[in-house]
Amino acid sequence: MPHLSVFLTTPIIVVLGFFVWRFRGDSQQLQAGLSVLRVDYERLQSEHSALADQATVMRSRLSGIVDLEAELSAMRVKLDEGTREQQDFESKEQDRRTKLNEEYAQARARYDGLKTEVAVLEENIEDMSFGLYQPHFTFQTPEEYKTALRTCVIRKGC
Repeated sequence: MPHLSVFLTTPIIVVLGFFVWRFRGDSQQLQAGLSVLRVDYERLQSEHSALADQATVMRSRLSGIVDLEAELSAMRVKLDEGTREQQDFESKEQDRRTKLNEEYAQARARYDGLKTEVAVLEENIEDMSFGLYQPHFTFQTPEEYKTALRTCVIRKGC
């Protein structure tokens, strides 16, 4: 039986030795892969910090552009407001012009009427300057005129 235990334990030891040998090879490969990963990780970390520095520099350089874009949009809003105000002003101004033109037409008609009346009165003044009198009343005699004056005085308000 002692041989039997040696006979049974030998294949187990061989199998275990194979697994150890295989595990050791895999472990070495994993360690080599891990060292490559560490190198890659360190390289990526340095690239990340360099890119972060570049991003900070770019943000500081481009901050003026971002500010300009905000200012541009604010100016567009102001331009739209100015355009609306201009349209409102033009509309009100057109209404005012129309009203003034109507008032001018009315005043011009009145002026022309008054000018005609003044022309007639100027003719009368010119006649009076030469001593000509155009009678306003239709009395035939001075006695009729005196009677009309007395009647007017009696009534107090002719």
